[in-house]
Amino acid sequence: MKNLTTCVFIICIVCFRSYAQIPQLVDDITTGTGSTTFTESIAYNGNLIFTAGSQLWISDGTSTGTQMLKSFPNNPNYGSIPAGFKNLNNKVYFVVNDSIHGRELWTTDGTSAGTQILIDINTSPTIGSIPVNYNDYYLTIMNGKLFFAADDGTHGTELWVSDGTAANTEMLKDINPTPNKGSINPSTILYGAVAAVNNEVLFAANDGVHGTELWATDGTATGTGMVKDIDTVDTLGSQPQYFNVFNDKVVFNTSGVNSGLYISDGTSNGTFQLNAATMSSLDHAILNNNFYFCTNSYLTGTLLWASDGTVGGTQVVKDSIVNPAPIPDIHHYQVYLTTFNNKLYFACQNENPTNRKSELWQSDGTPAGTTLLKTFATGPFPTQLQAIGGNLYFRSFDTNRVNIWYFDGTDSNGIRQINYPGANSNIVFTVLANRLLASPLTLVGNSLYFGNSYDSAVNIELYKLTVNPNSVDR
Repeated sequence: MKNLTTCVFIICIVCFRSYAQIPQLVDDITTGTGSTTFTESIAYNGNLIFTAGSQLWISDGTSTGTQMLKSFPNNPNYGSIPAGFKNLNNKVYFVVNDSIHGRELWTTDGTSAGTQILIDINTSPTIGSIPVNYNDYYLTIMNGKLFFAADDGTHGTELWVSDGTAANTEMLKDINPTPNKGSINPSTILYGAVAAVNNEVLFAANDGVHGTELWATDGTATGTGMVKDIDTVDTLGSQPQYFNVFNDKVVFNTSGVNSGLYISDGTSNGTFQLNAATMSSLDHAILNNNFYFCTNSYLTGTLLWASDGTVGGTQVVKDSIVNPAPIPDIHHYQVYLTTFNNKLYFACQNENPTNRKSELWQSDGTPAGTTLLKTFATGPFPTQLQAIGGNLYFRSFDTNRVNIWYFDGTDSNGIRQINYPGANSNIVFTVLANRLLASPLTLVGNSLYFGNSYDSAVNIELYKLTVNPNSVDR
């Protein structure tokens, strides 16, 4: 009886441990020795729509159900990789250059026949209407409409709006009336300078008079106007960026005179500075009605901040998370803040070559409760943090390879790598580490999709990991 109980116990452990921790190859898209580059993906009607190089693909999680929707000319410098995926009205919208129309807005319904250009706004075959070097393309959804930045070749780059049909896709307003000037300057590196809140879209625009300032629209030309002239001194304006929604308001950075962290409810009186500090990236997290972000400087190192949306309530939670660098050329930075089990998690890395380290931190929002959870081997820091059910999943580099890790919410002993699916677990692809770390993790149902390599015969390809959103895997 004792032996039988032991056998049953072992079987249960084996079955439980095998669940959700062994990745499965979905499809060997690039056969032979080549690798597939995954840059963006999105869940769509129980399927995964993703990029494989400059091709658009769809997968239902099986090899036979993984099909190419359309191939675009492979020239990343001209925007041939589909990007900016957005779901709207049962379709996915994205930006791409097919070398015929230039860079334009496209749509897909998950079929090859239904993957097509929405409208050719700028008829130039080489340029197109959407700037190549504009990171987020101003793509955002509000009240069943898609807002995006485009240049029709006459007005310059302005804000456009679409209900998903060519007939109802139009320039919202000619904010900067100077011919070919436009209110949105693609040569200005502004990140995340658009957000939808309170039935309005807040965005950064330059009317040619005030410089780049905060604007808002309700989706109509008459309902589009400047919210506030934040910087009345610098001709460049305050250049708002890093827009994040918090409590029906937008928190953002500004530059120039009176630069710092601002908050806005879409009105002039409701737009004010919270602190002279500025967010180091778009990444943020909301925990217990507070907005958390990090700042980075070679003088101060990495600092964790919290704000309740008031001036007095915007303060440093923890300093010296990563200590100041010895020289200005060595930078500190963090990415991927997220919440899990009522705590905040974030990753940091010190780029000092004499003391380089990658770390995963946790915080309950207090100085004493902000602690180092794990230090990883020398290499890129953890990325793509996602809380899924009872685990926190992320990518990280360890020794000589990138893998998917998970944390069960206990202590540092609860941080583990998922199992390798084959025997070839010692493949070295340090060179490919940054590409893998940037490759997205996308949850579709109970499958977590990602690009990786576990077999010397199969380089970077599409894998999936079965996860249980309702339990803790330990």
